[in-house]
Amino acid sequence: MNTAGLGDTTVTATVNVGGLCTACTDNSASGSGLVQGPPEPQFIDEFANIPNDDVKARLDAYAQNLQADPNSVGYIVNYGSARNVARREKLVRDYLVTDRGIDASRLVFVNGGVESVIRTRLWVVPAGADPSTVNE
Repeated sequence: MNTAGLGDTTVTATVNVGGLCTACTDNSASGSGLVQGPPEPQFIDEFANIPNDDVKARLDAYAQNLQADPNSVGYIVNYGSARNVARREKLVRDYLVTDRGIDASRLVFVNGGVESVIRTRLWVVPAGADPSTVNE
């Protein structure tokens, strides 16, 4: 079973020791280990046109993810009409910042494009991760 993540690499190092006596035949040793690749954005949740209280319940779980890693950034991707996206962004920002205490500088809002119904995708991007894949 491969437990390595994307970008992880197994490396092997060998050490040869010189200058030993002629009777010493075991003059090398090897070892292997996993070198972890960069972290990746984590998809957390997606929801569409649901009541605001249900949005807030989902944001509670999302806030816990952000609070668990204080170096991460929250990416919130909204799809829908300009009016619906603006309304959803305001609800999400106000709730996460005011009610859940998330620093506004840790939130990035992305307009995912026009759709007939509002839809929101929540991502957590750890420090060092490439956020360019959150809108795919």
